[in-house]
Amino acid sequence: MENKKISQERYFVGFDIGTDSVGYAVTDSDYSLCRFKGEPMWGVNLFDSASQCADRRSHRTARRRYDRRQMRVDLLQELLCGEMEKTDPYFFRQINESYLWKCDKSPETLRGCDWMNREYNRRFPTVHHLIVELMNSAEGVDLRYLYLALAWLIAHRGHFLSNIDGESIEELTDIRQIYYGFEQWFDDNGYDRPWNCDPDRLKDILSQKCGVRAKESKLRELFSYCKTSVGENACPISVEYMIKLFAGGKADLKKLFIGDDGLCTEGSICLSEPDKLEELLPELGDYAEIITLMQRIYDCASLSGMLDEKKHISDVKVAQYETHKNDLKELKYLIRKYCPSEYGNMFRNAVAGGYSAYVSNFKSDINCKSSKKLKSVDRDAFYKYVKKTLDKIRPGSAEDDEKVKGILYRIELKTYMPKQVNTDNRLIPHQLYYAELKLILENAEKVFPFLSERDADGLSVSDKIKSLFNFRIPYYVGPLNRSSSFAWIERKADGRILPWNFDQKVDHDASERAFIARMTNKCTYLPGEDVLPKCSLLYSEFTVLNLINNIAIDGIKISPERKQLLFDELIKKDKNITFKKIVGFFVPNGNIRKDDEGRISGIDKDVKMSFRPYIEFSAFICSGKLTIDDIEDIILHSTCTEDRFRFAKWLDSWAAHNKKELSPEDKKYIVSRKFSDFGRLSGRLLNGIEGVHLNTGEAGTVIHFMRTTNDNFMQIISDRDKYNFADIISDAQKEYYSENSYTLNEKLDNMGISNAVKRPIIRTLDIFSDIVKAKKYPPEKIFIEMARGASPEQKNKRTKSRKDQIIELYDTLDGDDIVKLRHELDDLGEDANNRLQSEALFLYFTQLGKCMYCGRPIDISLIGSGEYDIDHIWPQAYIKDDSILNNKVLVHKSENGEKKDKYPLPSEWRRTMYGFWKRLHDGHLITDEKFKRLIRSTPFSDDEKQGFINRQLVETRQSTKAVTELLHEKYPQTEIVFVKGGNVSEFRHEYGEIKDRALSLHLTNDEKNSMRLIKSRDASDIHHAHDAYLNIVVGNLFHEKFTRGFFSISTEKYSLNFRTLFGSRLERDPSVWDPCRHLPIIDKVMANPHIHLTKYQTCQKGGFYDQNPLPAGSGELLPLKQGLDTEKYGGYNKPTVSFFVLVRYKCKKKYELTLAGVELIVADKYLRDPEFARTYIKTKLPDHADDVSFPLGKRMIRINTVFSLDGFDVCLAGKTGTNIVVRSMMTPFYSAECISYIKKIENISDKISKNSNYTPDEKYDGISAEKNMVLFDQLMKLINDGIYSKLPGGKLSVCTGGRATFEKLDIEKQLDCLKNIILYLKTNRAGSCDIESAGGKSHEGNLVISANISNWKKKYADVRIIDRTASGLFECRSDNILKLL
Repeated sequence: MENKKISQERYFVGFDIGTDSVGYAVTDSDYSLCRFKGEPMWGVNLFDSASQCADRRSHRTARRRYDRRQMRVDLLQELLCGEMEKTDPYFFRQINESYLWKCDKSPETLRGCDWMNREYNRRFPTVHHLIVELMNSAEGVDLRYLYLALAWLIAHRGHFLSNIDGESIEELTDIRQIYYGFEQWFDDNGYDRPWNCDPDRLKDILSQKCGVRAKESKLRELFSYCKTSVGENACPISVEYMIKLFAGGKADLKKLFIGDDGLCTEGSICLSEPDKLEELLPELGDYAEIITLMQRIYDCASLSGMLDEKKHISDVKVAQYETHKNDLKELKYLIRKYCPSEYGNMFRNAVAGGYSAYVSNFKSDINCKSSKKLKSVDRDAFYKYVKKTLDKIRPGSAEDDEKVKGILYRIELKTYMPKQVNTDNRLIPHQLYYAELKLILENAEKVFPFLSERDADGLSVSDKIKSLFNFRIPYYVGPLNRSSSFAWIERKADGRILPWNFDQKVDHDASERAFIARMTNKCTYLPGEDVLPKCSLLYSEFTVLNLINNIAIDGIKISPERKQLLFDELIKKDKNITFKKIVGFFVPNGNIRKDDEGRISGIDKDVKMSFRPYIEFSAFICSGKLTIDDIEDIILHSTCTEDRFRFAKWLDSWAAHNKKELSPEDKKYIVSRKFSDFGRLSGRLLNGIEGVHLNTGEAGTVIHFMRTTNDNFMQIISDRDKYNFADIISDAQKEYYSENSYTLNEKLDNMGISNAVKRPIIRTLDIFSDIVKAKKYPPEKIFIEMARGASPEQKNKRTKSRKDQIIELYDTLDGDDIVKLRHELDDLGEDANNRLQSEALFLYFTQLGKCMYCGRPIDISLIGSGEYDIDHIWPQAYIKDDSILNNKVLVHKSENGEKKDKYPLPSEWRRTMYGFWKRLHDGHLITDEKFKRLIRSTPFSDDEKQGFINRQLVETRQSTKAVTELLHEKYPQTEIVFVKGGNVSEFRHEYGEIKDRALSLHLTNDEKNSMRLIKSRDASDIHHAHDAYLNIVVGNLFHEKFTRGFFSISTEKYSLNFRTLFGSRLERDPSVWDPCRHLPIIDKVMANPHIHLTKYQTCQKGGFYDQNPLPAGSGELLPLKQGLDTEKYGGYNKPTVSFFVLVRYKCKKKYELTLAGVELIVADKYLRDPEFARTYIKTKLPDHADDVSFPLGKRMIRINTVFSLDGFDVCLAGKTGTNIVVRSMMTPFYSAECISYIKKIENISDKISKNSNYTPDEKYDGISAEKNMVLFDQLMKLINDGIYSKLPGGKLSVCTGGRATFEKLDIEKQLDCLKNIILYLKTNRAGSCDIESAGGKSHEGNLVISANISNWKKKYADVRIIDRTASGLFECRSDNILKLL
């Protein structure tokens, strides 16, 4: 009976879920770690971050594009093969084998005619010369020449962005339609147009061949009569910078988008750099469309300038060839005559920037043994090199001087020495090439009658060639291979699909319906329900209501009636809703004064919202022409349809079927409306399921309550005390999954979980299964924290130094106090950026040297002396906000003592200080939020206080909901609690203060700081387990104190200050938190060095090899195609190893043991075919290997399999040459003092990565040469004397007699060296360490070991394979594999 009782003891599980790791901990109800088989139950599971589907999709798309291009050429050969047999029966084989060496060609190919001789190359130096001749006349032309021209045109068709008919090519350079779309964008978004001008005049200027500055000048003259718009509808884009873009210059994004202070994208754009522009477009949000329209205008004008009155592109290309030829001749003449010493560098040596590099003619460099190390340069780099060379020339005649000036002028115009293949080719539409192909065929039909002969279907060969050129598989049809997992095609008839029978074989409408069903995601909350388009009327209304339902004045939400008035009077009438317009609505209604916008909260100042779909269709609704359901149907189809012509066709059919009387103008208007993207919620969730307001008994849908109350979406579906939607949704989910069987991956797909988030969720579930298996029953509670991760635009982003930020702000201000502050800033000297890391000093300069509460001056020399405090405007007792930007101020100690934990600030302070605060706000020295908090006159409402608490308790992200749903489905009795990562971080930070208060230790500040639970990511991965453990501790107190239902915000005083919260016991239930009992337990657990460290084992997938082929002579390569000798043709490098196998073989009367890598490209066949497997493995062994066997049978040794080398654990990471790459799976354990100092080094490294000018400072960064030496000695002892002496690979050079060298280094080099030594010891380290600063090498400590296990005996006596489950709680160790030798 006693055993049974013990087995059912309460226990908790904590998780710290990141993008590439999951930390876990299992504790009893007293926060002591549970044990399993004598070991503590906590650990870390590591894995590689998953790549997004877009990566795989981009490769798949490129492959399909190439395959389809080749298919078009193959079909052309089929159409011409009968007639070609009469001319040259071996021609096509000769073409298809043209890339082969002569010795590898088939005999038939060698018997073919030598038709492409010198005469051909002289006559047609480029394919465009051939095309021009065939367009003029086909008389006497060889059929083979005709094929070459047609094949090139069919393979290089130009873009299909324009829908202009191929017969009306003069419209391709008509800018008017695009320009009207540009103007329409401003109208649709409620902005004033930047100007009104004749589009043809604009095109004339843009297409002129003149420099950027000249175009800017002409554009300014064109727009000179335009007045800058002001007011709420002012153009949000700078006219000046639009002019720069149209002229071909660059524009800074911050200066371009003057109407958007919230735009966080850094950098500049240029319309002539489409690749860079494409990368930035996703970050531009609503402005992406207008930039795309500007680029189309620019491209249209550029195309007109490229054609330069010529009718055909090939004429242009021939002219460019002649220009290049003449320019080259001229340049050679000038350099030979005036600068002969530079001739070799320009034309023969493959130096960066020379002509050889420009045209990629590296073979001309006789000093270069291999061209593989050289890179081509772009036009700008070549121009720079030419200008540098011309600077050395002093022309001896006026004629030569004019030649030099002419070159420099054409370089400025970017027309000098043009190449056939250049970035301007992207401008060429397919219609121009189609015109050339049609003209060639018309001429060729006179010479080759078979081209005009018609078959049974009435189609001639020429018709089929034209069809082949114009044919594109519609996006809604997708892959034609129905067996593909990516295909959804619906067919009318079986048989081969060809461009000229496509409509007879493929059911367009059925395929489009399948496409729409495929691309529509499922609802986040109701599985199986299709999501709504983002621009549907219902979803648009939901989006708007979800924002305005949060609006509050003086902290109190506006009434539902006032909210509805805002919705009806403003939002349903104005397409472009901004914060200013919302403020403007409340002023005349008497809610606030004009200058009182700071009283409005709950909505961001840079908010942008729109009920655009309703506004655009309101006329149809009012007239009765269309119902709400009709409009929703139209918007759904428009969202799914990119092709406006097809959408127009559908609209005609839909209107006729539903008997809708729409005029041609109505249809044209509807088709012109563009909608894109889907939301994450379904119509059934928003307006299908009916719930009840538990306080009033009123029944209604989610959208009903969003309309009639001021509750937002999350409140309605999550608040179980107010609504019953949470239970309804939960029941619907259970019902769905009980009726529909799905795998875990399918469930995650239905939830809309991305690949990057799937992996950590799956690892978490695996670990949890292990825990339940070990404990034999589920836990009482699970505490979960999921990492948010940095946004893409913030990753690796360099930031301005604090000094630069202050100087930039002061540049916009005047006054004697600014002059004084500038002097004080200068007095900080070179140490300024270091000293400004002090929050007090930074606040001093942003507050213009005055107290924020009384306005009295602050003495900069007394900062840090105790005279002044840093206060939180919103008291920490009420809200966790430690932001220096929004909530911290520097004040006199007396004012801080007077304020205490009260809010709002005293009315006297607000009245006296308002002008000063307004000056700081207008000068951008304080944020909008800080200004609002300072001037607010009302105390926190109960709803606000509850909201502050809920921020610490409620998690809204979809990934955490997925974990909850999956765990709750399997373990319904277990309670799941979410923990905010910031709470654990603050608990770590305040731990010394908590201990001092709780245990009455009376510690000094230094002593309290030394007790912080510091986390260093550079030191090891143990912090993931620590965070998981602390999630239990922190999460349980928050949960029990604020969530259990015992707490009432209106009757109980509370504090979110961690020193108060954790510094005293929870009187209601001391078993939850009693610091006197629990703090010593936490100390003991955090000092425990043993954790379970595991890494996910996998068979490697992805690319077969490095995608870029290498030339012959680049080492061991994989063939480009089967049977091609890599010594002749080159091949692919770095083949991906999917897994390893253990192989035993006999070599020279001695048995050897090796790990043989099985490459991904053959992995499936290896597993299916035992005979192939044995043959394949033999190719990996020495030629004289005999008696080959597999000691572990068919077992795959996966990537990340753990090997124990005399007790030192490593995992296999890959293969390089004859060696195996491994990673350490041992966790270095450092003392608390050591971790504290490593954290300081880590912080310095972070500062330098964000600001390259940062210099470490001993005083402010807490580092010194003496402390560096102490850490160095500790690290050397760890490496040389402990288990790390077994670490495979070479030791760092500094580890052997390097102490004296290290001691002589300056402090910066010491820090850099220490950082790399710490990296050397880190778990799961990839790559090498840079010890160059200590006199070593830049690549040391590579973790590699021979693939031949026989060689391991020299260093190790006991080698075992360890199989561990995800948690590490269960493991299986093999026998010593060295005994197999």
